[in-house]
Amino acid sequence: MIICNNPHCQAENPDGSYYCGNCGHHLDHKDGSLEPTQFCRTCGTRRERGSSDPRFCTILFADVHGYTAMSEKLNDPEQVTDVMNDCFTRLTRRIVEMGGSIDKYSGDNVMARFGAPNAHEDDPERSVRAALGMQQELGKFSAELQQRFGVELEMRIGLNSGMVLAGEVGGVVDGVSYRTYTVMGDAVNLASRLEHEARVGHILVSEETYKLSKHAFDFTDLGFKQIRGKREPVHCYEVRGPRMRRQNRRGLAGFDIPVLGREVELEILWGKLQEVVAGRNQVVSVVGEAGVGKSSLLREFKKRLSANMPDVDYLSGISFSYASGQYFSLLRNVLFKLCKINDNDNEETIRRQLLSTISLLMGEGYYEEGDGTEYGLYAALLGRVMGLKLPNPAIDNLEPQQRSTLLIDALADFLLKRSESRPLVLVLDDLHWADNDSLLVIDRLLRRVLGKSEEDHHFSAMILLLNRPEFSRDWIVPPSGAERLSTLLLERLNPVQVEAVARQFLNTWFEREQRQNQPTSSTPNHPKIALDAPLPPPLRAIIERANGNAFFIEEILKSLLDAGKIIAGIEASAEIEEREESTPREAWQVESDVTDFKLPETLQEVLFARVDRLTGYNKQVLQVASVIGTRFEQRILLSVEDFAQKIDRVEQALGGLRAKDLIYTEHEFPEPEYGFRHALTREVAYSNLLAARRRAYHGQIGKAIEQYKADRLQDYTVVDDLAYHFKESGDDEKAILYLAMAGHMRKNLYRNEEAFRAFDEARLRLESKLEREHRKPNPEEVIKLVDFYSNLGEILSLNTAYDAALDHYRKALERSTQHETRLDIWARVIDVNSMLGAFDKAVEAYDQAQREFATVGAGLEQQPQLLQARAKLLYQIGWVYDQQGRYDAAIKAHTDSLKLLELVDPPEEDEAPKRSLQIDKGRAQYSLGSVYEKRGDLEEAEDCFQKAALLHQQARKLDLLARVYMGLGILNVRKGDLVKAEQYLKLARENGQKAGDLGVVAGSSGNLGMILERQGRFNAALKSYQMLENFSNPFWVASALINSARILLQQGHFEEALSRFKTGLESGKVIGSPELMAEAYNDIGWTYLTAKNWEKASLALEAGLAKGHEMNNPETLFYSYFYRAELALEQGHLEQAQQELVESEKQVAELGDPLLRGQMLRLKARLALKNEDYTLAESHCQESLAQLESLKAFLEMSYTKLYLAHTLWHKARLLKNEGQDNSTAIRQVRSLLNQAIITFEACEVTLKQEDTDELNHHLEQ
Repeated sequence: MIICNNPHCQAENPDGSYYCGNCGHHLDHKDGSLEPTQFCRTCGTRRERGSSDPRFCTILFADVHGYTAMSEKLNDPEQVTDVMNDCFTRLTRRIVEMGGSIDKYSGDNVMARFGAPNAHEDDPERSVRAALGMQQELGKFSAELQQRFGVELEMRIGLNSGMVLAGEVGGVVDGVSYRTYTVMGDAVNLASRLEHEARVGHILVSEETYKLSKHAFDFTDLGFKQIRGKREPVHCYEVRGPRMRRQNRRGLAGFDIPVLGREVELEILWGKLQEVVAGRNQVVSVVGEAGVGKSSLLREFKKRLSANMPDVDYLSGISFSYASGQYFSLLRNVLFKLCKINDNDNEETIRRQLLSTISLLMGEGYYEEGDGTEYGLYAALLGRVMGLKLPNPAIDNLEPQQRSTLLIDALADFLLKRSESRPLVLVLDDLHWADNDSLLVIDRLLRRVLGKSEEDHHFSAMILLLNRPEFSRDWIVPPSGAERLSTLLLERLNPVQVEAVARQFLNTWFEREQRQNQPTSSTPNHPKIALDAPLPPPLRAIIERANGNAFFIEEILKSLLDAGKIIAGIEASAEIEEREESTPREAWQVESDVTDFKLPETLQEVLFARVDRLTGYNKQVLQVASVIGTRFEQRILLSVEDFAQKIDRVEQALGGLRAKDLIYTEHEFPEPEYGFRHALTREVAYSNLLAARRRAYHGQIGKAIEQYKADRLQDYTVVDDLAYHFKESGDDEKAILYLAMAGHMRKNLYRNEEAFRAFDEARLRLESKLEREHRKPNPEEVIKLVDFYSNLGEILSLNTAYDAALDHYRKALERSTQHETRLDIWARVIDVNSMLGAFDKAVEAYDQAQREFATVGAGLEQQPQLLQARAKLLYQIGWVYDQQGRYDAAIKAHTDSLKLLELVDPPEEDEAPKRSLQIDKGRAQYSLGSVYEKRGDLEEAEDCFQKAALLHQQARKLDLLARVYMGLGILNVRKGDLVKAEQYLKLARENGQKAGDLGVVAGSSGNLGMILERQGRFNAALKSYQMLENFSNPFWVASALINSARILLQQGHFEEALSRFKTGLESGKVIGSPELMAEAYNDIGWTYLTAKNWEKASLALEAGLAKGHEMNNPETLFYSYFYRAELALEQGHLEQAQQELVESEKQVAELGDPLLRGQMLRLKARLALKNEDYTLAESHCQESLAQLESLKAFLEMSYTKLYLAHTLWHKARLLKNEGQDNSTAIRQVRSLLNQAIITFEACEVTLKQEDTDELNHHLEQ
């Protein structure tokens, strides 16, 4: 038998035991026959030595100083050896007590590891606590050496935390293994270097260890030190000792973050407290997994208690994982708080505080100091819990079992004493780590609190027990009190609560940063981001991995914030539109790429400790499952070679993992499928596998999926899985195959970013393979590379990365040798150059394609694929002609394209060629309709657009369908049906967003601005135009500048408007767009007209008219004649004004646009007004209002109302001159003028200020 060396236990244990079965204390084995690393810390079971694995560890290096001087003084090697063995035994005990293990002894050095082979959630904290204990132990040992031999020993310690490779290292000779378990890696080297840098008698730690233990210890920041062997300086900290008040590891230091998502649970606890106040004691067991929010709920409950019921006593204690085997560790923590004792207090202070509290609570009669050798019952009993020797013969002479019973009763009495006079809330946290002795006391407390005996009736108490689901204990309570023992199960937060928690945490972080940057300000002047502000999708995806665990969410956010990957910015335009508001607000943004996000060490500790506690086979099953994915089928798991013919063991392991809530059953039929309860658990299990082992598993899993799911290769999730597993297995050939398939599937689903990644990775792998093998691609590989580059170029074009798209198309052309493929790529080159406004380059590309087609052999030009490729070239060059204003050439190109496409007859059985033909016909019809729309042939245009829409709907081509909807929107603007126009443009934007076509999204928003401008909603229109100003399509940028300038001119910003018009004109010249030039010239003429600079206005309008005739564009010609008529009118050339209006009216008749008709009628009214034909002027004004009313063009109507008011004022003046009553006419004038002024002020318009002031002056007179 082995007697426990804990003086407060001394229980007998069977031979071979490593830990005491009574108290869990480590048992001494003098013969050294048992090595600590071979046994489980909890149960003493011998461990199996497995293969190497990567794990997160804290490494301790300690160097004993004074060894040489001691050796010389003792001059006896045997005695020196005995001394050092004794020294290392005492130091080792401190390491082992904290859950560490010895890696090696070397001379006067010791290396220990925390986290290998046993992982704990708090290994860095354990290591620091062990280091402090070692320094304390060596101090005692050195004092003994000083007395015995007159020598002293000191020690310096270095600590570092990080990833290491743990496993057996060494050789095997003649079948005999000389391997030893150890850890290796850069983290180990740094720990050793830190030990060399540490001061003698002190502990030096790295930043990683500091960050993970600063909540429990005080440190001195030593700044950055240049450490030998390290290229960059290392941030170092020196340990001062345990904190006087331990900090919460969660949240942000110095900030009390309110708890969200636990309102219901908080009310339940509050209701239980009211029961206690009413005389019905309560016990509540709060159960939840690590990090789900037990402590946060408790903190909120305590805060509410302090604010609303200050007379209620609150007492709490917590268990620590490293103290789970220590004598009364949980209750000792409670007593320290009750007696106001700190961990750093010396023995005398502890004794004094304990005796003082016993006196206060229990009365003077409960202890006697006498001559200091005899103490009362409570002092003697409670002193044992506190580690004090307070003699009492009656207690000391009892049998251990009798003494233990008395101690349990004494602790229960002592803790409940204050509840006799006022209600008590007693909180006992982390019971899953509680020691057995403390649990016995809790049993006694529950019987007393829930009992009905006279002895128990005078207590008023509520006990809260907090623990994780894996803790299971049947509390012993009297039947009469069973209904007052309840369980509160904390579930994970739902997605809405998760986002609220994340936003609140981010706001608090931001506030803290502001305060730190402005330390003298009590109220930081930062704009707080609203709690309903959207989270960016990449960030939302990352926090979803936390699976509703509040602690995990906070730690992930801390890690990203510390790395500078999250910043405060402005929300995206799509989010503004979703809220149907025009004003953007502040929102959180991900500043840089977060796809490589790694778990913070705090989470690795918690999760890996759970994985590491699994028995061998359970752990292996979990790790292999982690290779399969977050969800995994049992048949795929069993296909791994390690599990061949072991279905029973695998199913048993799966059952064990379900019982531990690490996995759950997704479904049983048709094949059993499971899922990881936490995606993060899967990540940790996966990272704990060696890379070579992972690769082997991935390859076996990929082959199993190919075998079992061969009939599901149309399912992109299956293809994704295959691409992933073969990619990770290093099988390039299969990885490239499935990556390409995944890219095409994703592209067809308009998941463009994913498609781009798949194609690009396939390309990189193929090119890397060719480079490794030092060879050129074979014909099949050439086709693959051309396909990759072409698709990458198309996706880049959709994302408006036009230069990059052209580069990829160039690389595709460099490799391609097939005629139809090359023509198809040339068509795309033309398209991209037209988007860039590089029309000359587009024409060059077309000419080059034509030259290549001329080299095709006789007869081959009629092949369907070549006919279709030629048709593409035609409709693409037709679009260029359209942009150049060469409408006749454009119509011919599009018509010829459609004729060629009619000759193509794809096979019925093949869907892909049929879809391709539909897409090309749709593009040709749309392009033709666009020319007709500009020419004013609106019926022909609508017919083409509707045909194109039907074709793209049939082909399910969303990006092109979006372009057709945009064309229909513009068409209906021209027709004056703004309601239908807005519907089409919103459909275009919606489909563009789904397809990932940024050009269509921006273009639709810009064209919606045109509707807003017509309605006089200038601010909203400007925002729409501004979206296009940063766009990469120069045509749209120039168009946005011109459109916004028109608004600015009406608002009185003459210089800025003129500057924008001129910039738009220069852009039109650069890209060769007569349409832009004509529009800019006309608007520049209008600008000079408003400034009464008749000469410059005339020159600009003459240039605009020339460009309009060059294109034969009715709308451009209308405005040229319209502004020339207004110029003549302002100059008093009424006959010329009449002639210009006649020409203007011809264009309106061709277009049928009610806006243009309303503007023209208003100008005709002004001409009639000049001719003093007031009846005709009034008639024209009324007709103008009728046209504009249909558009709800309120600003344009106000311009007409202003001139109608002028007309009626002149008629009122005539009535007065004739001696008739003109009061009714004057009232009409005032009403019309006021209506116009209200609209002008709302739109901030000053353009007609002179005419408004003139009429006001007349009315005043």
